Amino acid sequence: VLDGLRARGGGGSRRAAVAGAVVVGGLVAANAGYGWWRLEGTGRGERLLGVVAIQTNLPQDNKIGWSASAQAEDFAEFCRQTIAAVATTRAAGRRVDLVAWPETMLPGIGLEPATTAFLRRNDYWPGGRFAEGIAALAAGVETPILVGSACFIDVDVVDGRWVYERQHNAAYLVEGEPPYQRYDKVFLTPFGEVMPYISRWSWLEERLLSLGAPGMSFALAPGASINRLDVSTDAGVVRIATPICFEDTVGRVCRRMAWVDGVKAVDLFVNLSNDGWFGDHDGGRLQHAQIARWRCIENRVPMVRCANTGLTVAIDAAGRIVERAGGAEPVLRAPASMWAEITRDDRRTLYGRVGETWAWLCVAAAAGLLVLTAVGSGDDG
Repeated sequence: VLDGLRARGGGGSRRAAVAGAVVVGGLVAANAGYGWWRLEGTGRGERLLGVVAIQTNLPQDNKIGWSASAQAEDFAEFCRQTIAAVATTRAAGRRVDLVAWPETMLPGIGLEPATTAFLRRNDYWPGGRFAEGIAALAAGVETPILVGSACFIDVDVVDGRWVYERQHNAAYLVEGEPPYQRYDKVFLTPFGEVMPYISRWSWLEERLLSLGAPGMSFALAPGASINRLDVSTDAGVVRIATPICFEDTVGRVCRRMAWVDGVKAVDLFVNLSNDGWFGDHDGGRLQHAQIARWRCIENRVPMVRCANTGLTVAIDAAGRIVERAGGAEPVLRAPASMWAEITRDDRRTLYGRVGETWAWLCVAAAAGLLVLTAVGSGDDG
């Protein structure tokens, strides 16, 4: 368009403008055709598993000010919600291979055997009943439960104060006897769980938090590596990656989860999120789910999003929302549940093989063209 306007004004060649329009039009048509072809060839293979996702509704961020009594009441409600959702799903003749709870919805300080032993030894066992409760729930519904939880490592009491080596934002797969499979969040949310660069100076971080977020602390440690979790089904083992919260917005992180040396390493993403941070702003919830769809397209891996306050959805490997908690219309800021049947997609992607390389090459090419344009303009002068 710009070349055409320049040609009409005598500032450029009409032939060059036409040629440019033809090339750009051809590229757009080719891109649309490729997209249609990829959508039609979904790569849908055999059934992997059936997932029940539980959407909770804690309207405030549950990491601050979640009292002991409220934790007990909310945990009991989540259990009732889970039992009802699984029973309803099975009554409809649908198979349930996995139940998912959102990020940090399990109260307490984690499910590590050493942590629960510490609670018993020091008469803090009321806090450890959540560990017993989630194990009993998984046994009762006869299904593994993927649950978001805090994870405290090497807890102790020194001079009457609790101390610990480190704390993670974790996802546990509760199945059988502990220790359970666990993934620790590797990419902490900027300004939600860590302050980029600023967190290197604890005194500066504390002062900024006291100004903008009193009562909050950035005490989380990132996970040392990406752990993929294995879910056993009658059809075999399904390998899942569990991006937590805003990890599903970071392409390079999800790519590391999905691919190892150019080989697809997972069958399914299960994103556990607490979108209670958005308060009454539902646009943020919808946008978070929208961004997650790109991770499915980039990697050709389906995803189940299980989010506190919503949006809880199932996304296929082509980036299409195929199931929603509550039905056709989005259910936000209300309890809900969803059943989704997941199928395998064995397709490989260019992004999975080369990652951000193509994007950086485009940046380099654009920079080179800018330099050439500037040099050419200088010669004309």
